[in-house]
Order: sequence, then structure tokens, then C-alpha cells
Amino acid sequence: MSLIRGQSFAQQMAAFNTRLRRKVNALSTETVDEVFRSIVYGSEITSAPGQPVDTGTLRDSWVREPVEPHVERVYSTDNPAKVASIENNWRGATLRSSVGGFHSVAITRLGFNRIVQVVNERLG
Repeated sequence: MSLIRGQSFAQQMAAFNTRLRRKVNALSTETVDEVFRSIVYGSEITSAPGQPVDTGTLRDSWVREPVEPHVERVYSTDNPAKVASIENNWRGATLRSSVGGFHSVAITRLGFNRIVQVVNERLG
């Protein structure tokens, strides 16, 4: 890295640090956006189908909760047994919804690295 005329090395490092922090913040936020979208609505990145929609109650129960900087929890506020049963299709149900499907959380988890890669490429 060459010195920029008129800036000390410390100034250049401070500017680099600022740009890096901005990118980490954007990468974190947009990655969680994509995780949430994949689980709830489906995603071309992960191929997750999203939540099946009968009344919309399950789909609308998914929330994001900040835990600490750069960490958010994505979860459903619906009955955990119901959510798990639908996610894993424990009852062997036939999908009645024309939207969504089973295993969106599992498929999203498997596709997490791909989400990070796509978001990082998008950010440049």
C-alpha cells in the first residue's frame, strides 16, 4: 500500500478501518436479511421453499432479534412443537399450500456459506 499524498500512515489505516467496519456491518445485516428471507419466504440462493402458508400465521410468526453486535437470532414465536412438526414434516403431511414447503430452516442452514458468499459479492 503506497502512502496517499498528504496523509500519514496512521490516517490511512484509520480510513481503512472505517471502510472495513462499514463493510462488516453491511455484510452482517444483509446476511441476516437473506437468512430471514430464505426461511420465511424462500430463496433462490439456498433453494429453501419458505414457510407454507395456509392462514399466514406461521409465516408471520418469524422474527429477528439482535443478540449482540453482528449477531441476530431468527426464530418463530409460534408454538415450538408446531413449528418443528411443520419444519420436519413429522406427520408426513401432503403440502396443501401453493407457497412454501418443508425444511426451510434446515436448507437455509446448509446454504449459509453460500448466502455469505453472495452477499459479500454483492457488496463488492
